Amino acid sequence: DHLRIISMQMGGDLGAVYRRLVAAVNDIEKRIPFSHNDRLGFLTFCPTNLGT
Repeated sequence: DHLRIISMQMGGDLGAVYRRLVAAVNDIEKRIPFSHNDRLGFLTFCPTNLGT
C-alpha cells in the first residue's frame, strides 16, 4: 500500500470518526485520483488487496 489513512479519537462517537475519515479520503482524491478498475475495484500494489 502506498497510503494508509487512519481516523481515531477518544470516546465512542464512531459517526464522527467515520465522517472525518470520509472527508480526508475525499480531500485526498480531489488532488490525487485513486486508480480504479470496474472489474478489480481500487487498484493497489499488493494483489491480495484487490477487489471488495
